[in-house]
Amino acid sequence: MMISNNDRRWMRLMKVGHYLGCHQIPERSFAYKGYQFPVCARCTGVFASFPLSVYCSVKKNLSPGTCLRMCSVMLTDWLLQYLDIKQSNNSRRLITGFIGGLGFNTLYLRGSASLIKKFTKSAREGQEESLNEKEK
Repeated sequence: MMISNNDRRWMRLMKVGHYLGCHQIPERSFAYKGYQFPVCARCTGVFASFPLSVYCSVKKNLSPGTCLRMCSVMLTDWLLQYLDIKQSNNSRRLITGFIGGLGFNTLYLRGSASLIKKFTKSAREGQEESLNEKEK
């Protein structure tokens, strides 16, 4: 039996989704032309929110508290489903994933930028001290 190029591409994408940590449950994933998305609906929302997160982290429109509240929206939806209080659906998972992803990704990007600034500042200060000692 021959495997088509589309099937090979889909299998590679499914491996990527798995390595990204998604459970890939078919009932909780969207499908397109008979192919399941490589990540579930909630992860699709998280990844789809990334470009807007870049914008928000640069413009600094969202406070850390707001970002954490956005993350709690996704956590609440997951928890309600996990505790069998309310069953979620893929549309809700996508929306809460987008909101939670926006908050998480914005925090992540800001934290990364802050660490980079801190380490590059320390490196520059170390270089300046070294140059000052050589001048003496």
